[in-house]
Amino acid sequence: MPEQSDFSLVVDVSTVGPGGAEYAFVASPAERRAVADRLGLVDLVALTGTARVMRAAGEKGVYLEVHFVADVVQSCVVTLEPVSMRLEEDVERTYAPPTDPTADTADVVVTMEDDLTEPLVHDRLDIGAAVIEHLALSLDPYPRKPGAAFVLENQDVATNSPFAALARLKQPPKSG
Repeated sequence: MPEQSDFSLVVDVSTVGPGGAEYAFVASPAERRAVADRLGLVDLVALTGTARVMRAAGEKGVYLEVHFVADVVQSCVVTLEPVSMRLEEDVERTYAPPTDPTADTADVVVTMEDDLTEPLVHDRLDIGAAVIEHLALSLDPYPRKPGAAFVLENQDVATNSPFAALARLKQPPKSG
């Protein structure tokens, strides 16, 4: 079984009937703090959502649909001040047991046309891990406060940039 994440909602999919199962989740303060620390956030103010697990008729795999809302606080890359944002995301994944659990998957090449089915180990699905993975991918890699900009004091960027220095090198020497 995969290791449990900071926010975990493990479902035994063998108990999911043909009509599927629905789950609602709200991350506790301790879970939010652990996730914020792991993702390098100033704070994870809220993390809530709903999930639906459905089983396809006659198949061992399951289909997961998740909708979550996360209120996050990141540091501005310019000023280091807090930047708050709301992320509202939908996640859809397919899980299936490995076809050959003893197969070495180190040299497997995946193309965009391949079916991206996640492994389902021991009929356990961690909805929380899927949510945190998608939350990490949804974060702004360079959060900025409105109006924040890099400013070089006492320097004229047009004459002191590396490109301006290269342009000066291309100019013929002044004769005197």
